[in-house]
Amino acid sequence: MQDSGFKKKNTCKAIIPQEQFVYTRGGEPKIMKKVVNSVLASALALTVAPAVVGAEEATTTTDAAATQETTTTTEETAAPAAAETVDPALQQVVGRLQALGLVAGYEDGQIGADRTITRAEFATLVARARGLEEAAKLAQYQNNFADVHTTDWFAGFVNVASNQEIVKGYADKTFKPQAQVTYAEAITMIVRALGYEPAVKGVWPNNFISKASELGITKTIVDPNKAATRGDIFTFLDNALTVDLMKQVSYGTELRFEEQKGQTLLSEYLDVTVRDMEWTGDNNLSNDSLPFVENVPAVGLGDLKGDEVTLRNVVLDNDNDKQTSSKTFKVAAGIDPNQFLGQHVQVWIKDAAQDTVVWMENSEDETVINDRLDTIQFDGKNVDAGDDIDIEESNDNDELEKLEDVEINLDSLGRGYKLDEDVQITYNFKRYEDGKDAVKGLKELVDDFADSYPFAVKIVLNGEGKIGYLSVVDDVQPDIDTDSKYGSEVIEKVSNNKIKNLEDGSFDLDDKVEGEDFLVFLNGKPAKLADLQPMDVYNVYYADGDEDKPLIFATRNVVEGKVDDVVIKSDNRLKIGDKEYRFRGVSYSDNGNKDVEKLNPNNDENDEQTIRDLDGVKVKAYLDASGRIRHIEALDDVKSKRVYAVVTRQATYDAGDDEYKFKVYTEKGKSETISLEKDDIKDVDGKEYDGDVVAALTPDAEQPVVVEVSYDNNNDVDEVQLVDAQFSDVISGEEWDDAADEDRDSVKIDGTTYDVTDDTVVWDLHKGVEVDEDSDLAEIDNPKTTKFSTVAKKDNSDVVVVTNDDDEVEFIFVVGGDGAASDVHYGLVSSFSDAKNSVTLFEDQDQNGEVEEVEYTLDDDVNDAEDVFEQGDFIAFTLDGDELVVDDVVNLVDWTDSDYYDTELADEDDWENVDVNDIKAVRVDEFEDDRISYENEDGDMVRYSLDNDVSYYDADGPDSLSDVDEDDYVLLIQTEDSGDEYQYVVRVVAGDDADEYDIVDDMDQWAASLNDDAGNGDDDDEEPVDGEFVDNVAGKKVDIAGAATIVRVTADLGSDVDASDIDELVVTIDGEEYSFDPADVIEDGEVKIDITLDGGADPSEGTLTVVPVDGDEQEVDFDINE
Repeated sequence: MQDSGFKKKNTCKAIIPQEQFVYTRGGEPKIMKKVVNSVLASALALTVAPAVVGAEEATTTTDAAATQETTTTTEETAAPAAAETVDPALQQVVGRLQALGLVAGYEDGQIGADRTITRAEFATLVARARGLEEAAKLAQYQNNFADVHTTDWFAGFVNVASNQEIVKGYADKTFKPQAQVTYAEAITMIVRALGYEPAVKGVWPNNFISKASELGITKTIVDPNKAATRGDIFTFLDNALTVDLMKQVSYGTELRFEEQKGQTLLSEYLDVTVRDMEWTGDNNLSNDSLPFVENVPAVGLGDLKGDEVTLRNVVLDNDNDKQTSSKTFKVAAGIDPNQFLGQHVQVWIKDAAQDTVVWMENSEDETVINDRLDTIQFDGKNVDAGDDIDIEESNDNDELEKLEDVEINLDSLGRGYKLDEDVQITYNFKRYEDGKDAVKGLKELVDDFADSYPFAVKIVLNGEGKIGYLSVVDDVQPDIDTDSKYGSEVIEKVSNNKIKNLEDGSFDLDDKVEGEDFLVFLNGKPAKLADLQPMDVYNVYYADGDEDKPLIFATRNVVEGKVDDVVIKSDNRLKIGDKEYRFRGVSYSDNGNKDVEKLNPNNDENDEQTIRDLDGVKVKAYLDASGRIRHIEALDDVKSKRVYAVVTRQATYDAGDDEYKFKVYTEKGKSETISLEKDDIKDVDGKEYDGDVVAALTPDAEQPVVVEVSYDNNNDVDEVQLVDAQFSDVISGEEWDDAADEDRDSVKIDGTTYDVTDDTVVWDLHKGVEVDEDSDLAEIDNPKTTKFSTVAKKDNSDVVVVTNDDDEVEFIFVVGGDGAASDVHYGLVSSFSDAKNSVTLFEDQDQNGEVEEVEYTLDDDVNDAEDVFEQGDFIAFTLDGDELVVDDVVNLVDWTDSDYYDTELADEDDWENVDVNDIKAVRVDEFEDDRISYENEDGDMVRYSLDNDVSYYDADGPDSLSDVDEDDYVLLIQTEDSGDEYQYVVRVVAGDDADEYDIVDDMDQWAASLNDDAGNGDDDDEEPVDGEFVDNVAGKKVDIAGAATIVRVTADLGSDVDASDIDELVVTIDGEEYSFDPADVIEDGEVKIDITLDGGADPSEGTLTVVPVDGDEQEVDFDINE
């Protein structure tokens, strides 16, 4: 996007930005002079209605982008299918425009911020902003432009914009409505709409761009002739809404134009009342003159609906004297009025059938602080839960003076603020007005507050620096059920207007109507009951203390990781990763939340030990709204930290230590050498084994010895128990192929289907048992763990299966035939560390195109590793647990660094072992996002398709790259995961370096020799597609209320066809041709084209023409149905 500038009013002076709602999450302090909560987070995009649109040009423009036509308009296309990430500020911008009726929304709520907008659409958008909608109806049948017809949905808007000299068209009397609007055109139209064209001097378009920058519409336009994006267009228009208009003030021989202070698009054309900082300044008013938020749904539900707010307004009479009145307004979707209670706000109010607040922000002259409550002091002394604060006197004035002796101290800021005698207090969303009522609220707060539970607090300071408004929420304490709060609890499920708790109990909403009788909030934002999910943590409060008006506040915040430290004190802590999380009483489960217990480690020694046993254990911690732990789910077996393992080396008895020593390979993929006394070796019933230990712990080829290994709190093995495994017969070849169902995760044995679960362990022991020549001990060679999906694909493996009485598969062993190798990783070697005995690689771990540096411990020493691979090499490798297995490394690209850049490839025989299909060495003659091409000796262009998540590496760095350049010399690597596309690109020599060192000819020979030597292809051109490019072509039309007709054309690609095989797609309807880039309309093997026709168009058939890169065109006629 271009730099679209900033909203003139959006000059937030916040020291720390405010969190949504009246409390903060995680206990961080929030202070601000102004809170930006601007509108509408929902349905933030353009829709099919002709309500949205936009653009314009200058008469003198000759830009090609402005003259081309496009058939894809805002109205006719459905929103992009993939979820988009949109800047919150842009969401607010679009929300404002929606609330003002300038834009509408896609059904799936997307904005399409990076898409373009047509000139007809933009003309409509600006005409709406000028309040010309009614005039557009009268202008529908004018003939201002040769290519704007009376049947076009946009004709009236374009004509009325022309009448107002907002648009001027082209010298050939055309408007080119379907062309994409450029940045220059858009800026020109906006400046004209504001009346500033008479003040514009100089050469177009720089003159208009300069004026737009001066007016605060935009900062910088990088490329004025580029098609403007919707995101930028909306921001420009939003910025223009508050610009003072320029109007003609004198006529005749001396024309004069002047800025009209306070007259804007909002006030003059959109019927919007503006109450902001500029308004107070223009009228010499103070902050107190801004609207004051008197009532919000969170405290006034019943009097207010969920989308309403009551403001106390200041009205200026004819003598400019202030008069106050209160009024309830509707708020636009996306504005959360609840967070503004007790504050003065800036607002835009759209005058309509029901006046609507379309924008709301905090006053810049009012300080609001969101933090955690540390202590409450009275007469300089701390008060705790249940303490009496003697501020009730016989005299009201004495009572109010005593109120001023109360100080609220904040947790993170480390300072306090005095209460004003007229303070208003809200505690758990119940209001306590000033005077005696505020004293009552303060006492309620003190009765519940304990400094070990820092409640959320919001304060609003008055002009004297005292607290004029105080809101406190107990979002910390668990298991409370009073007349002011229920919770916190953890959700097990939500159904039939009832929330069932994970521990016990439920919260029943009976027959209450959502939005009228109860409200729901998720992570501090308004939500729906249907949005809540199992394992969310929730509290319930009651609007203004009315138990018939519940407020459900849910939090979804989960931390997962290994516990690195446990602290049990008055305020307990678990350290997970690099952060500590506090807790007191928590719920707990160690079996996937099937059984849940309540733990209070400060009052129960057993509970304390359970928590301490979590040290070193992987957990999920479910946090409440304050960021404290509410529920702990242990992901490992905590009490003994048990894992399954197979014996991989025969046991021996050491008489000196009276211990048996043997080796196992665990389900976690780790080799473990174990030494235990006999009484720590248990039989299948958990009793001391009384048989021959050496015989029992000797590896077996077809019935591996399975044991359960237990670890103490120091992660040392303290016990091994034999597992009673009932093995199936060996299942081989086609029999295994028939038995294993990868899609259903099951294995069928003797007519019974057994489910493969998340707990099923799969070992690859296919290399069998050998007797070590030196020790004369039986040993399984190179054991591995793997996935069922990998084993299920094998049809040349010998497999045995262990099942249980629940028809589940417990263990699978590959005991012969082809092995099921561990997942293969690929990376570029960056550096070695002798101190850590590690190697650092550039790796795309998630295979999403994002390359990062990853460090692995080596299972051998660095010197041995350097004999296999060096810095700059591109390798394939497997892991043993967290260790890189040096012996298994295949050096796919060995950069030998001789006189010239010289790269050797791994033998093709090694490729299969690491799932590599092909490696190509090429010069980049053409580069696009989805393919690399080079010109062979015959002058033919050879093209190689790239995976959508291709990753790039630089062997000369070594480093990662974002892409490559033309004339670079690269290696393309294709794996089984990437199919026919190439997933990894390794640059060996940059084109500029090849020129500088005069080695271009040598590199050309290098590429040719590698291709020939490796036997992985020659320089022949790719074969044209054999067969049809597309089939199942169909058309469907939708009439948009007479304004436009959308025709959607769909087709399936042929079985061997890729988008890169097609140069162009052309659709012909009623003699008109519409051309499309395949990259824009083909996804996942499906063609999807949308074309917008004039309203009333009724085509019945069309033709799709496929223009291939190579070969003959394919034409397909299709019918267009309703």
